[in-house]
Amino acid sequence: MEELRKQNTILTSRQESIIRNLRAETKVKMELFSALGDARRQAEELNHKLEQKCRENEMLKQRVAEPWQCPRSRPLVLVYQLLLPPPIPSTAPTDFSQKILAELININCSISGEL
Repeated sequence: MEELRKQNTILTSRQESIIRNLRAETKVKMELFSALGDARRQAEELNHKLEQKCRENEMLKQRVAEPWQCPRSRPLVLVYQLLLPPPIPSTAPTDFSQKILAELININCSISGEL
């Protein structure tokens, strides 16, 4: 009889240990799924922001392409660009450089009779 009580105590202890481990694993799994949901939301937000930036980039490309509409202005513009120092990537062109570029295009177009 004493042996049965001892085995019962051991089995009960094992059962409690298993239950504690399962609860801990469940808690970890819930935390992981929560983190996964957060990561998915962040990815969707970043994807949306990327799409917006791509649309903005396309709009800026169109705005930059407008002065190039006179086809014979290209050689003067290329000469102008060769004379300029390389641009700093993080800054937009200055108003001064845009005015010079527009003036070069106007001069070239008026010389070629296309203005």
